[in-house]
Amino acid sequence: MEARFGRIILQQVDKALQEEPSRDALFWLLQIVDPSLDKEGFCNERKRASTFRQLKLLIHPDKNNDDKQHATKRFQDVQTFFDQCTGTGLHKQRTRRKKQHTNMNLPSYFHVNGKWAFLASHALGINGPPHVFWDCRVSGQELELTMAYKCINCRGTIAHGKTTEVTYNYHHVVEASAKTAKELFEDFGGSKPLGSVNEIKEEIMARGPVVSTSFCYSQPFFEASAHATDFQNGLVGSNHALLIVGWQQTACGEVWLVRSKNGATDIPIAIGQYSLEEDVIAPVSDLSNRPWQEPKKAFDVPRLPAEWYSWTYIQMYCDDNELQHLFKALGTSVISSVNKKVPFVIRESEKKARSRWAYLTDLEWIEAGNNWKVKANFFDDERTKGNGWT
Repeated sequence: MEARFGRIILQQVDKALQEEPSRDALFWLLQIVDPSLDKEGFCNERKRASTFRQLKLLIHPDKNNDDKQHATKRFQDVQTFFDQCTGTGLHKQRTRRKKQHTNMNLPSYFHVNGKWAFLASHALGINGPPHVFWDCRVSGQELELTMAYKCINCRGTIAHGKTTEVTYNYHHVVEASAKTAKELFEDFGGSKPLGSVNEIKEEIMARGPVVSTSFCYSQPFFEASAHATDFQNGLVGSNHALLIVGWQQTACGEVWLVRSKNGATDIPIAIGQYSLEEDVIAPVSDLSNRPWQEPKKAFDVPRLPAEWYSWTYIQMYCDDNELQHLFKALGTSVISSVNKKVPFVIRESEKKARSRWAYLTDLEWIEAGNNWKVKANFFDDERTKGNGWT
C-alpha cells in the first residue's frame, strides 16, 4: 500500500485495538477499511467477515514497512480482538453450533408453556403487568433491561409454581443502577452465559426462558416479517433484546421461538441467523428464596415438608416473639382475624417462593409447652383434604 496511506491505516488500527472489545468497537475498526459500512451491513455476517478479511490483507506484515515484530503482533491482536467482539470467531461459532444443534437427544419441538402452563396466562401472556409490555418506542438499553425483567418474572412464576403477585417491571428499570441484562441478573443472584445452541436448549428445558441481547436485524427483515410490530423500527441494525422461549424443527430448518416486548406472540427466527445466539444469558439463581406473594403479609415458618403445598390447613406452635410477627402480618386482632378470615401469607423462611395464602381459624395457649398453638386454613382452590402439620 502507499506508504503515507498505510501509516494512517495502521495508526487507526492501533488506536482501535486500545478500545474495550465490543460490537461498537468492532464496527469502528471495520469502518477504517470500509467507511461506507453501515449498521445493516455490519449485522450481515458475510459482509462483516468479508470486511474483516480486507482489513487483515491491508495490515498483513508482508504488505507494510512497519517493524516486523510489531506488525506481526498487530496482525495477531486484530484477530483476537475480532474473536472477543463476536464471541469466539464467526467461523468457529458457526461450525460448533451447526454440529451441536443437531443433537438427537433433544426434542424437535419445545415450548416453555408446554412444561409450565401457568406462564401462558401471566408472565408470557398479554395479561402481564402493563409496565413490562409497552407499546411506546424505547431505546436498546431499556428494551434489554425490560426483557431481562420479563425473564426474571417468568423464572419467578416457575419457582412459585403458579401465577405470582409480585412482579418486577419498568419502574425498577428507571430506578435501578443496572445498565445491562447481565448487571440486572447480578442483582438477582448472578448470571451465566450460554455459549452454544445445546446449552441454550438445555437451560430452557430445565429452568425456563433465556435472554438474547445480540439479535441484530436488517431493514429488509423488518419490512418482510409478519411480526414487524413486535420489533422496534428504531433499532434496525442495532442490538434488539429478545426472550427465547423454545424452538421448533420446520421444513425449512430449525427455528427459535422468541418473544419481544409485547409478549403475546411466538416469533420464529432461524437458528444461526441475525447473531441471535451470539450473546445469550440466564439467571443463575432459581429465585426460590425470593418472595412472589405480598411480603408485608408474610409469616415465615422454619421448615415444612414437601407435601405441605397440597394441605387444606396447617397447625403450628409459636412462641411470643413468633406470634408477634404473625399479628404484624395480620394487622388486626384475633377475633377480627378469625371472623373476617383476614388473609396472610405462609412461607418457608429459606424457600419463600412456594408461599400460600391462609386465614387464622384458632389460637390457643398451651401451658405444658409454654407456647401458642395456631391453626389456619388455606385459601387455595387446588388444595386437597385430610392433611395437616403438627
